[in-house]
Amino acid sequence: MIKAYLFGGAFVGDIRGYYGVLSAERIRKIERARTPEGRTRSASSELLLLYALKTRAGCGERVPLDIVTGGEKPRLASGKIHFNISHTQGLSLCAVSDCPVGADAERIRETVPAVRAFTDKERAEIDGLSGAEKREYFFSRWTAKESALKLAGLSIKYLADIAPTVAGGGFRAELPAGAGTAYIRSYRRNGCYIAIASYGEEGAAEFEEVSEGELEGLK
Repeated sequence: MIKAYLFGGAFVGDIRGYYGVLSAERIRKIERARTPEGRTRSASSELLLLYALKTRAGCGERVPLDIVTGGEKPRLASGKIHFNISHTQGLSLCAVSDCPVGADAERIRETVPAVRAFTDKERAEIDGLSGAEKREYFFSRWTAKESALKLAGLSIKYLADIAPTVAGGGFRAELPAGAGTAYIRSYRRNGCYIAIASYGEEGAAEFEEVSEGELEGLK
């Protein structure tokens, strides 16, 4: 089962108060963020992972987390649980599962950004739409592509090669570089599109919204 944890709040105190439980790589990302919102989203995305591990039976992990990166898909060194994090304006997301998972979140905006990393067929379809239909098409496909890419830990250069097709209440996408088939479910939450990808048809994810008080308990 896939469980997705969401945080849409803001930190009242000094975000550096959480540095004792965050990974060194996460702290570097927080320090590079240019705005308070960016720092909040970066910090809370990993804090959601900590919260998930704390509340999930049998997942005792030492703190700070030992997260392996180095150009590959981030993972816990212990290998006990799979996770993927994402954040967008006003929302942080962490998806956890016993199996590989990819997740992406994107704030729905009135104006659809320039169509990048879409196939010719997708561009033609989106050009024929307007208003809410155009926004729904763009943001559902964009997050589906991103979540599938993150599921496989592929380079961003492969994004245009992922072409999700509607299947079984969600999307299905053949992944490039022999990375298999992604099954993707899309959700609308808190004014955002969220996509969660897996290698199997896992069914709908379970969502939990986490409060600032619950994250403060991790310090």
